[in-house]
Amino acid sequence: FSVEMQPILHKVAGKNELGAFIGWHSAPENDPRRLTPYLAIRLDKTGGFFHVEGIYQTKPQKEGEGGVGGRISLGQLALTRPGPWHALRIRAVGKQVTITADDGDPLEFDLPKLRAQKQIFENLNPRGALGVWTNGDAMFRNAQIVALPAEK
Repeated sequence: FSVEMQPILHKVAGKNELGAFIGWHSAPENDPRRLTPYLAIRLDKTGGFFHVEGIYQTKPQKEGEGGVGGRISLGQLALTRPGPWHALRIRAVGKQVTITADDGDPLEFDLPKLRAQKQIFENLNPRGALGVWTNGDAMFRNAQIVALPAEK
């Protein structure tokens, strides 16, 4: 999965965040309190990074209640291109997830090791939903999804 993104900057803190996600799943009906982790990559244009985070949540037990959740920082990727547009590439093959920003060095995650190090990622499966997100104004272009065969 690859995409280029650009925030439309406003001077309002916490607005115009944008990024991509991979591995989102809803909790199974027979186990609604099960943690459903996924990976989120958030562009921080001002700081000069993509922040890579593990997000986890549960469904609320009752209608109208919030679920339980949180986030864990898994690393940062420096923005290496000048200008307003930044490229993000996410590759999930076999038991590896590789995330690259612009033309920089990738962050690589070995899923069995990540699951062993952080219990909340026990159910992490990058073969879930993927996409882009924003809570304000942003532009996305050149999005591509390519199905890769599993490694044997």
